Amino acid sequence: MTNKYKHLSDKERLSIETLLNEDAKLIDIANSIAKDPRGIKNEIYKHIILDVRKNAKNPYGNQLRCKTIHLCTDCQNGFCRFCSYHKCSDFCTIFCETPTCKRTTRFPYVCNACSDRKECKSPKFFYNHHLAHQDYKETISISKIGLKYDQVSLLKLNEIVSEGVRNGLSLEVIIANKKGIDISMATRSQLN
Repeated sequence: MTNKYKHLSDKERLSIETLLNEDAKLIDIANSIAKDPRGIKNEIYKHIILDVRKNAKNPYGNQLRCKTIHLCTDCQNGFCRFCSYHKCSDFCTIFCETPTCKRTTRFPYVCNACSDRKECKSPKFFYNHHLAHQDYKETISISKIGLKYDQVSLLKLNEIVSEGVRNGLSLEVIIANKKGIDISMATRSQLN
């Protein structure tokens, strides 16, 4: 296990997807790519893709068991899950977009190897290695960008912060009290 604490490669993500498609256990997936099981679990959970049937008028995760009736006045049948006039998500207070089966609430969190996948009418969760790796690369590139301020803005910011520090104020107090300073939390932590 030489690379246990390094980032996952696209090849390792492909292995995760392949093993999920084969309904492998978490420990088997982790051992096959020499990674910690918690890291694999986090990888899968972080990169879940929700897939809703294209013809679904009401993509409710608990649609088969929903007993809600007459949220609108147009429905002839009464059950909102069968309504063809409105989306139940527009009216229902207990609407849940995600599926609620045991497979998606615990490992493997996805429907990749589910035997009922074709018959199931609920929205489905999937893990796709290509999309997961693409998301990872975007996250890495965004984190490397850094501060984006022009010279004038930096001088103004420096003047405001320097004055506050000379008066014995913390950075949080300076930013909270000065109007017109638009600094994100990430930038604040970089300035500390």
